[in-house]
Amino acid sequence: MASKNIFLIDDNLYFLNAAMEFIRTDDEINIIGYSQKSIESVEIIKNKKPDLVIVDYVMAGMNGIEIAKILKTLEFPPKVIIVTQFDSSDYRDQALKNGADGFVPKAKFGDEIIPLIRELLEN
Repeated sequence: MASKNIFLIDDNLYFLNAAMEFIRTDDEINIIGYSQKSIESVEIIKNKKPDLVIVDYVMAGMNGIEIAKILKTLEFPPKVIIVTQFDSSDYRDQALKNGADGFVPKAKFGDEIIPLIRELLEN
C-alpha cells in the first residue's frame, strides 16, 4: 500500500493523541491533520483532501454520521470510519447505513483500526 493520508476528528483530545500515536506506528499511513470541532472539520477536509477520515460518532455540533453524509457529497469523497465508545449493533448499523465505510468501537481500536484502514485504502 502506498502512503495514504488520513484526518481524525474527535472532541476528546486524550483519545485523539492516543489514536494518532498508535496510527503513526504504521509508516504507510500519514496523518495530515486532526480537529476537535466537528463543524470546522468539514472545511479543513475539503481543503486537505485526505484519503480517509476517522470520526467519533458522538460529538457536539454535528455527529459522526452527519459528517460522513457531508463528506460523501464531495467531488472526491474520502473513506470514513466511525469510532465510538458504544459497541452496539444499532450504532454500527446506523453508521454503515448513513455513509460510513467502517465502524470501530474504541475498546477495539488498537486491534481493528490499522487493518481496517489498510483494507479500505487498498480498494
